[in-house]
Amino acid sequence: MANIHPYFAGVAAENGANWTFEYLEDSVKVNAKSNQDVIISEVGWPTEGKAEMAAVASVANQQRLMDDFVCEANRRKIKYYWFEALDLKWKTKEWTVLEGHWGILTEQKKIKVKLPNCPIENY
Repeated sequence: MANIHPYFAGVAAENGANWTFEYLEDSVKVNAKSNQDVIISEVGWPTEGKAEMAAVASVANQQRLMDDFVCEANRRKIKYYWFEALDLKWKTKEWTVLEGHWGILTEQKKIKVKLPNCPIENY
C-alpha cells in the first residue's frame, strides 16, 4: 500500500492524475513482488491550505483530480482509497489548516465535489 498525493509533490491539479499513475508505476510497483497486490491507500486533494509549488488547494482542484483520476483508475483496475470522506476540523487544531480539508464532504456532510459518472465497463 502506498499513500500517493500529487499535491504534496507540488504537481498542478491538471497533471495530478497522470502524475499519480506514473508514480505508482515508477516508484511503487517496481518495488513490489510480482505476486503482490499494489493498492493506493490514500489519494486525494485538499480544498484549503497553502500552495505547494504548482499545487493549489481548492474545491475546483479537488474536483479536477477526482474527475481525471477515478474513472481512469477504475478502467486500469487500480485499487485505491480516496482520502477522504469528510473534512475533519479537529485535525486543524492538531496539525495544520490543510490537514482538516481533504474531505469530499464538509463536516456537516454537505457535498463539496461530485463523484464522476464512470462508464459501467470500468468496473
